[in-house]
Amino acid sequence: DLSCCDVFLYDFTDPHKRCYHACQYHLQTPALPSKEKLHNIKKCRRKNYLSNCFNLCRVEMNEHTAKGLTNFKWREPDRCSRAKMTDDGEYPLKEEDFRV
Repeated sequence: DLSCCDVFLYDFTDPHKRCYHACQYHLQTPALPSKEKLHNIKKCRRKNYLSNCFNLCRVEMNEHTAKGLTNFKWREPDRCSRAKMTDDGEYPLKEEDFRV
């Protein structure tokens, strides 16, 4: 499921969203074995601190699905949110970030 790729959104340490795009691409490539997909997502950057958050999301989503529950909305832990922050602490906001 592509929803766990959202872990890589709003990552201010990855302004070009390389990991988000890599995640979307690899998960939608049916010819790749699952193990290779996960490896490629983990290696989208030299230091990919969010790969553990991605795996955590996948585990929680699979547990949710196994229980027969259909709406899965992952709640990002603080440590995952902190991994997206830059040292300068400046986070530009855009109007579209607030649209519902």
